Order: sequence, then C-alpha cells, then structure tokens
Amino acid sequence: MEMQTLTRLELYNLVWTEPLTAISKRLNVPYNELRKACQQMKVPVPQNGYWSKQKYGKPVQVIELPKDYDGTDMIQIPTFGEATQGSDIHKITNNLNIDIIKSDSSLPLKVPKRITNPDPLIDRSQKSLTEHPQAWWNSRGMVRTEKGELNIRVAPVSIPRALRFMDALIKLLKARGHNLAVVLAP
Repeated sequence: MEMQTLTRLELYNLVWTEPLTAISKRLNVPYNELRKACQQMKVPVPQNGYWSKQKYGKPVQVIELPKDYDGTDMIQIPTFGEATQGSDIHKITNNLNIDIIKSDSSLPLKVPKRITNPDPLIDRSQKSLTEHPQAWWNSRGMVRTEKGELNIRVAPVSIPRALRFMDALIKLLKARGHNLAVVLAP
C-alpha cells in the first residue's frame, strides 16, 4: 500500500483551502484516513456550513492551528490507486498558502503610496540611506544601508519606493506571525 506523507502545517493549509472530500479525491486518500490524520495531529477542520458561507461571501471563522501540540510533525496517510508525488504536494500546498494570503482581507497586501507608522527596521534603514556620506555610494550610483540594518541597495531616486515595499513586506510577515531580526554575517 502506498503512503502519502504530509506535515502538520501542510495538512492544516489543505483542510482550510478546500473541503475534505475534494482533498480526498485529489490526493487519492480515503476521506476517513484524512479526517483521522486531522484528529491525530490536532488540526482543526472547518465546521459544517463553512464552505457554503464562504462561497456566498458570508463571514466565516478560520480556527488557528493550535500551538500546544507535542506529537510528530509528519504523518503518513494510506492512498488508494496512484498517489500524487511528494513534490506535487509541496507545489499544491505552496499555491494554497498563496491563496490563503490573498483571501485574508486582514493582511496588508498592498504597498502604500506613503509609509505610515513604519517598522523600526525601516526607520533605521531610511536614516542610513538618506543620511549617508558620499563614501557609501558605489560606482554604479547606488546607495546601501549600513551593517546591522536591512540589506538594501537602491538608486537614490528609488529610496522611497524601496522603503515602502520593504515596510509592506515586514508588516505582512509580522501579521502572518513571523518574527524578524537582522543578523550580522560572520
């Protein structure tokens, strides 16, 4: 019998992107095994009516993946027939992650025309880029940040645009629960 291997996060992303029955068909995994895997790994599944509400634009509640899980991070689910290759699973889950980000209206996905309430990393980078002595410019007319700051190299005319983009990226990552730090290379 062939087995389908999924991480806990991949399983969570799958079950919140489409119904379990659709996942079961697409991955050639028995529905009851998929449901059992969710229970085993403490992966919450959408409640009854979730997909109908979402289809018609009604408000829905996504249950976050519980952090108090101390089991294994990988699970193998038996498949029937020919299973999707592991690399295909990673492509599917990466596309699902992109769809999740795009569909979450609370995430700051647009780069604003002005920076408001900039992240401290952006404040330091802005000072470094705009208050640099001429010595920091390289021969191609670019300016760069100092060590210990975000690594940004940009033409002087594009400084505001680069900072707006980086600020939006940092805010998106933090909204998704990531921690950021500038690490000095050895």
